[in-house]
Amino acid sequence: MTIMHENALVAMHAPVFLLLSGVFAAAIALGMHRWRARRDETVGMRLPELPEDPDPYELACLSGGAHAMASLAVHDMARRGWLEVGDESSVFASDEYIKRAPDHPPVSLLRPLELEVWRHTEQATLMSSLMGSVNLPGHLEEFAQLYRERLAQRRLIEERDAMDRARALVILGTSAAALPGLYRAGATWSAGGEAWGVYLVFGVLCGALVYVCGRPRARTDLGERYLEALRAEYAQMHTNRETWGEAVTAHLQVLAALYGTRVLSS
Repeated sequence: MTIMHENALVAMHAPVFLLLSGVFAAAIALGMHRWRARRDETVGMRLPELPEDPDPYELACLSGGAHAMASLAVHDMARRGWLEVGDESSVFASDEYIKRAPDHPPVSLLRPLELEVWRHTEQATLMSSLMGSVNLPGHLEEFAQLYRERLAQRRLIEERDAMDRARALVILGTSAAALPGLYRAGATWSAGGEAWGVYLVFGVLCGALVYVCGRPRARTDLGERYLEALRAEYAQMHTNRETWGEAVTAHLQVLAALYGTRVLSS
């Protein structure tokens, strides 16, 4: 037997070990949760004036990052005639078929962000592939970063350095919470014990608890309230589109950024 098998963590009775490890993980999770709430300095900050003509891609970046920007660009380009989108859903998953429209408007009319989308839709593909293996959000990261900088300056999202520090702390807390269970699982397995799987699952669950409670959020409290205020501002237009007529057409991109891209096809 080695020191790995002859220590308090391994010698402790299983119920006592699970109880103490669970309390330890819960304490870390509670601390991480409270820390996450207190580190947001925008709580209670006055909401900025809502823009009369908001940038839809900025709103998409605020609500869902580069992935939301990519989805908005693809569906809006389809609405305006550059792309065609067809339903490819099955009983297992929903998907869409994306291809260039044969009689599309001049490509010179596209914005730089949309030109990047155009370059990566030369071959017909599924939306899931475009977002996954083709990695369209990754190709739009340059544009997303510019929007993030603007949003961070207005305190609507966390700055990149602050997010990196927060992620590092969460990883540390998650590792500390999971370590006792994972260590005992390894010691039990190497000694030929049968309960190693229980300790393994327990360790993973402890780590997951801390991660969920401490996971940093990109949007600040001010950013959350800003999005809610914009959705409230456009709620009547979204729910009564026939009444608003041409105003809806002029704000379709904004509505799609706030309520989802289905607005563009309905």
